[in-house]
Amino acid sequence: MLQDPNGVIRIWGTGYYDKVQREGEFYVAAQRHMLKNKVRRQFEEFRAAIDLSLDERRKRLLMMFQTEDRKNHELSRLELENERLLHHEETMKEAAARREELENKECGLSDTRRHVLFTQSCVPYRQYVIEKHAREVAEDRKEITRYEEWDRLCQERDTEFAEKRKPHFEEQLEREDEGTRKLRQRTSDEIKSSYSDFIKRLQSKQDDKRFRYSEEQRRSRTTLEVQGIEEENAEEKRKLKDELLKNVKQGVDAVKKSRDEEKQKEKLVEAFCNKIMVTDCEHATAKKEALREEQLQFMRYQKRKSINEKSYNQCIDKLYRDMYTEKRLQEQRQRIKSEEKQTMFMKEVENFRKAVSLRKEEEKAAEHELETEIPRNVGKTVKRENELLLEKEKKRHRRSTQYALDLSGQQGYDFSVHNRLREIELEREKKAMTEAEVKYQELMKNVLLCTAPKRNNQPLHRT
Repeated sequence: MLQDPNGVIRIWGTGYYDKVQREGEFYVAAQRHMLKNKVRRQFEEFRAAIDLSLDERRKRLLMMFQTEDRKNHELSRLELENERLLHHEETMKEAAARREELENKECGLSDTRRHVLFTQSCVPYRQYVIEKHAREVAEDRKEITRYEEWDRLCQERDTEFAEKRKPHFEEQLEREDEGTRKLRQRTSDEIKSSYSDFIKRLQSKQDDKRFRYSEEQRRSRTTLEVQGIEEENAEEKRKLKDELLKNVKQGVDAVKKSRDEEKQKEKLVEAFCNKIMVTDCEHATAKKEALREEQLQFMRYQKRKSINEKSYNQCIDKLYRDMYTEKRLQEQRQRIKSEEKQTMFMKEVENFRKAVSLRKEEEKAAEHELETEIPRNVGKTVKRENELLLEKEKKRHRRSTQYALDLSGQQGYDFSVHNRLREIELEREKKAMTEAEVKYQELMKNVLLCTAPKRNNQPLHRT
């Protein structure tokens, strides 16, 4: 180590540069460490500031979200209430429309039943039977006319005989027509009576259904009226409670105002008493005890007043608590009532739907029963009428056949008698002609015998 003339120690030798290098490295490392610490502190401050701002932003966002959630909840509640009211109105409209549709369907079904009964009645068949019978009668009459014409052409006696038989045959036909008409009338009366009985049964069923439906409607209306009365009573109670709260509030405000006025007066009295004590302390020693007594009385009065105010405040607080409890209970009861009303309404709607479906099923069953019963009854009646008509037709055919056989036998007998009479008449005429010829021959012989000489015995010739 060398020393400078100025007294500064100089470092020299081989360790000098190593030391300088180490000092430089130390300085660089220290600077790097300080810079690193500074950067870390700045980063931590920046990170803390960012975290703080993030927390504030999170709080603000949470408040915004909570506010928005409350608004959405309120809007959703209002929307649900509106939807409930709209659904209630739509349900009532749908119920009215379904009721009107059911009435229209009932009218249509009654018209359809009447039309079916009219179309399935025996009127066309009876008309066809009448026309068929008329055609058969016309054919029989044509046949009779042919028989009459044949008889007239054969001989007048047969025609007279046929004319005598004709009224009896027409009377027989009229009797048969009368029997057929009576049978048809009896069958028609039976059909009408069976149909009227069926209509009465159906009408009684429909009356029972209408009565049950009217009872259900009356019960539903009674329920709704009771609910309306309960709502009106609840509204009146609410108005009375609001008026009571208003009166209590006015009383509380008046009491507070009077209490403030009394406090102000007490302050003025206290100031006046203190002033008297200060100013007249030297001049009014005789009145000191009286003033002190008055002050004690005033203090006791203030104490009693504070006690009374405390009890009054306790009463007011109790009244407010009771009012709040009553309001909360009333809201709870209203909420329970609204829930019960909603439940009852849903039950009524469900019962109405069940009643509508049950009524539809009953109507379908009645229609099916009607569709099966009417054709069955009509088929039985028509079958019975056909059997009776067929039996009547068979009897009439047998009688007509027997009458034709009798008539043909009678005509054969008449023909034989007529031929026999003609033969007898011809024989008689032949006999008469023979006798006349014989008489003529005898007469001619006599004449010839008388005139024989004049004719010169000429042979006789028949002229």
